[in-house]
Amino acid sequence: MPSAIRRLTALVFARGLFFFSYAAGLFSLRMLINGNAQFERLLQTVQAHTVVGASPLLRPSRLRESKLKRYRQS
Repeated sequence: MPSAIRRLTALVFARGLFFFSYAAGLFSLRMLINGNAQFERLLQTVQAHTVVGASPLLRPSRLRESKLKRYRQS
């Protein structure tokens, strides 16, 4: 009888572990797909606001541009 209880406990534990890992895998896959979609949207936004041929890191910032405009006007 105790061996049957042990086998049943092991079976229930193994099944629970399998379903838990399956659910965790599906959840992580969904997170990966959502994260990839968010990254694609971010990439499209950056590309839409980037001057062709210029890196966004090399362009002057808007603050610097506004300071230059004010300096040139005075």
